[in-house]
Amino acid sequence: MSQTSFEVPLVVFSTAPSNVCLINNADEAWSFLIRHWSGNNSPQWLNAMELCQMADLGLVMNDFARASFVVAVRAVGMKVDQSHFGF
Repeated sequence: MSQTSFEVPLVVFSTAPSNVCLINNADEAWSFLIRHWSGNNSPQWLNAMELCQMADLGLVMNDFARASFVVAVRAVGMKVDQSHFGF
């Protein structure tokens, strides 16, 4: 596992009150997806899972995993602070 850090970490505000998570790399993003939606099979979730695993193995750039993770968590109504990143 590469666990190369994202250029800028993500702060995820989950739907549970006062639940904030800091996501630093693709492995943490993958783990977050598993913990919060293990039964999800939406296209966004599946894409994020695949790209996070691939980034963790060094097969794709972290930016792709990061972007797909943001799309997946936003699709279920969570907010993401990705300050200082060009989205």
